[in-house]
Amino acid sequence: VYSYFRNENLRAPDNEWFPMQIFVKGNKVFTRVNGDDGVRTDKCTHFVRKGRIALQMHRHGARIEWKDLRVRPLD
Repeated sequence: VYSYFRNENLRAPDNEWFPMQIFVKGNKVFTRVNGDDGVRTDKCTHFVRKGRIALQMHRHGARIEWKDLRVRPLD
């Protein structure tokens, strides 16, 4: 998502855990990082697919950890 729709104002502290929320419904994607709104778009038809979740990092050589992952249906 961030390759196509970037929000340069979002910053997360290094070496600290922070919450990130990702909402996807159809071709609509909304993200929230550390409580701040991130990407909001309905133009994700070319890469939103049913059945898979991909997590990635954006800095070469960076160390990233994920914890407390939850997936639930949107009502």
